Amino acid sequence: MALITNGLITTGMTKGGGKLLLTNEHVHVLKEDEVNPLQLFLFGAVGHLLARLLGRIGRPDEPPAFLSSSEVAELSAAQLRSIRHLEPIERFPISPLLDAERSRGGVLFNVGLRQIRFTSYLSQKKIAAFLADRGVAVK
Repeated sequence: MALITNGLITTGMTKGGGKLLLTNEHVHVLKEDEVNPLQLFLFGAVGHLLARLLGRIGRPDEPPAFLSSSEVAELSAAQLRSIRHLEPIERFPISPLLDAERSRGGVLFNVGLRQIRFTSYLSQKKIAAFLADRGVAVK
């Protein structure tokens, strides 16, 4: 069983929209493609959509490397489609030693010396319940 949630990711110098993929063994932090504000201003929404479409056409249709892991390969086809275009930022194991705490509107993960803040008001309780089922105490 896996949980995929949308939200805002803040880690070190990286900040932006993305998704959190929680599997039975790992937490995957996935970041969406950044929107260039200058491109959006010059070409408008139609130009932005056209540029994304052309960018997808020019790219090879190989799946990203993180999709080949056994735990991610078990996801349904709809779930795989929703994370296929995302870039993996972090991956860390789910264990009772994982330091996770509720923060304002989301969850804060302390992994070694790194802090990863995932902000999603709607998914905060789901994430905490998912981690609690796997033995992680969310403060």
